[in-house]
Amino acid sequence: MTLQLFRSYSKRKMEACCFWYGLRDETGGGQVLAVVVPRQRNTWGNYSVTAETMTGVSDHTRPHGWLNLSQVHTHPGRSVTHSWYDDDNANSRKALSIVIPNYGAWNEQWPRGIGVHEFQEGYWHLLSEKTATYRTAIGPANQPVRMVDLR
Repeated sequence: MTLQLFRSYSKRKMEACCFWYGLRDETGGGQVLAVVVPRQRNTWGNYSVTAETMTGVSDHTRPHGWLNLSQVHTHPGRSVTHSWYDDDNANSRKALSIVIPNYGAWNEQWPRGIGVHEFQEGYWHLLSEKTATYRTAIGPANQPVRMVDLR
């Protein structure tokens, strides 16, 4: 669903973002239940989402009890390392930050070539592929994942 969303941005060579919202369990793990697409400004080198827009996202997700599990955004090239802009504009330090290369035109086995970042000890760390696989297990969903398009 996320890659399908990014296709139109990829064709226009623009960075874009969405958020994976869902529920956390008692172990701290979570299950994505919604791909939330905020209103955003997109350019070739970044995207931006206003604080007012994030308030609107919360208005839609809070009634379901959903939490932001990950922000997901694209980068123009193959680099999936957080930029200073990514560090400064991350919407939550409690959520993972996932970077998909080539404006989201990606088709590898998860998470090969994807940047999965976690905020630890005051810094966004790029996780190793092994750790990213563990932290972002992809499998059959217990519940259907919904697309919440707020653009």
